[in-house]
Amino acid sequence: MVDVVLISFLKHIKSKNFFDIKKRILVAVSGGIDSMVLLHLMQQTDYQIAVAHIDHNTRSGKSAEDALFIKKYCSDNNIEFHISDFKDDNEDKGNFHQKAHSFRYKFFQSLDCDYIITAHHKDDHIETLVLNFVNGKANKGIPEINGNIVRPLLIFKKSEIEKYAQLNEVPYVEDSSNKTDDYDRNFLRNKIIPQLQSRFKDINEKLINHHIRSRADQELLDKLISEKIKIDKSNFPILISKSSIDCDAQLLYHSIKYFGFNRSQATDMVSALDHTGSIFYSGTHTLLVDRQKIIISDKIDTKTEAIYINLSKLPLSLRFIGHTMRFELVTKIEDESDHICYFPISLIDKTLTLRTWKDGDSFCPNGMNGNHKTIKKFFADSKIDRLTKHQIPLLLSGKDIMWVCGYRSDHRFRHEGSESEFLKVTLSP
Repeated sequence: MVDVVLISFLKHIKSKNFFDIKKRILVAVSGGIDSMVLLHLMQQTDYQIAVAHIDHNTRSGKSAEDALFIKKYCSDNNIEFHISDFKDDNEDKGNFHQKAHSFRYKFFQSLDCDYIITAHHKDDHIETLVLNFVNGKANKGIPEINGNIVRPLLIFKKSEIEKYAQLNEVPYVEDSSNKTDDYDRNFLRNKIIPQLQSRFKDINEKLINHHIRSRADQELLDKLISEKIKIDKSNFPILISKSSIDCDAQLLYHSIKYFGFNRSQATDMVSALDHTGSIFYSGTHTLLVDRQKIIISDKIDTKTEAIYINLSKLPLSLRFIGHTMRFELVTKIEDESDHICYFPISLIDKTLTLRTWKDGDSFCPNGMNGNHKTIKKFFADSKIDRLTKHQIPLLLSGKDIMWVCGYRSDHRFRHEGSESEFLKVTLSP
């Protein structure tokens, strides 16, 4: 059995071309049997792997023991290990799981890896289909690929994973919370699905086949909608022509549901098409009704913390609200543009600040002979919408704005060409 599972796994990841051999893979490991089997299987490959674990600080300290178990396993097997803690005092179990899920994936994405793989298997897929059905949600299971997240065990049943672990003596820990029926998924797994399976012998295959047919129908619907509605996906944020919606809430809903918006919101959006500036939020995105178009962007975080750049530690690259920024010292100016700025070292502080705009901010835009203009007025004159203005980095020296990044630098920090050393700042999406 061990050879069958391993060979099937290797053939599967090769046939699907999931990974580039030169890229780094992050294995999400809870310590349970599923994730430990996934880790063991990945150890049989030539891929570069690292492990990430979240200690949820639950089960009266037992979760900390799980973390130590994984850390020791990685140490014994010379595997790079990353860990983070999640703490939440909210007693709402459903809310706890939602926040923990969001925290996990934010942590995973923050690490220096190209792919994230999780140990979801075929039984998890079935549970998700049933759970979505009883909650009145779309017939969506667990996707095998979602961005850079890959789930290579979806072809295996839980029983196959258990046999592999037994035959290969894969160590793992038991999570006692999986045995309780307090959570909806556990209740379905422990009580309802076994009864359905005992009465309807081929229910798993029927559910999966129904999901496959529904997915094919959805792909056709998406294709037809894309021909009807004018959606610009060439850059982010996503732009949708208001005129192409034709005041059809159903049409709009099927265009924006992938960003977390629901039918009720789509109805409200259609009613708000004539109200420029209306904003709607999903769990992950923000939608703005602008003059001629609808704009969908990542969820706005108006409380983004400032970042401080120490010029003695250059070159430096960092990420900030959807941008990558590179800071380096150079001795000549070569390729200045809206996204590349040069500042004489003699005119700036040794520590700079990177943040978003605040009410009252002002600067002296280049080309205005040193006259001040508020950032708010600059955004309005530049026709920058309400979503975008919260996602534009501002670079400051002391309290003075040097650059509205990607748009305009400040007159006070302009170079004359005679300076010998410059700070070069490059902005990339």
